[in-house]
Amino acid sequence: MEAEEFSNNTMKILSYLSLALIVLVSACTGPQGDPGPQGPQGVQGPKGDPGSSGAAFYSTNWVSISKQSFVTNYDQNELYTSIGLQGGAIQTYLTQKTLDGGMVLLYNRVASNKSFVNAVPWDTYFDGAHVTYSFAAEPGKISAFISFSKAVNVSNFFTDEEYRAVIVPPATGARLGNVNWKDYNEVKRVLNLED
Repeated sequence: MEAEEFSNNTMKILSYLSLALIVLVSACTGPQGDPGPQGPQGVQGPKGDPGSSGAAFYSTNWVSISKQSFVTNYDQNELYTSIGLQGGAIQTYLTQKTLDGGMVLLYNRVASNKSFVNAVPWDTYFDGAHVTYSFAAEPGKISAFISFSKAVNVSNFFTDEEYRAVIVPPATGARLGNVNWKDYNEVKRVLNLED
């Protein structure tokens, strides 16, 4: 009976000690201590995927303009033709705010030679006339012009062409300050444009 009484007493004591320890640990309160020292540098992780320029921009696809459209829109008195580009990214993102502080870029190429791209404005000569490609932008619309310094047979000059607009909002342009915007291949690479 003594062994049984000793065992019961031991169990009671251990129960009381366990309860006291739980109360003691859970009752500890006080101010937060200072943070400990910084741990050692961890192992370097694997190389991540390439990032983007972080730039927000908007681009149209290449828009085809037929030779006939240029001829039809040609003004013989003013010696120019014009075409309008609107809708899509131009309608949505070409805002007054972009016109005031961002950039609007226009590129063109001859449909039969897609490897050579011009940044508009640009100029050339045809049949003794100075020919100028230019554009004007307003909210939601870009107008492209081809002007001649003298009368020529425009049917011999015009051909099927393609135009592409790139719209760069004000905050983005500053981050892309080192881009040669006249070089379409560089713009295409930096902005990840696909033809």
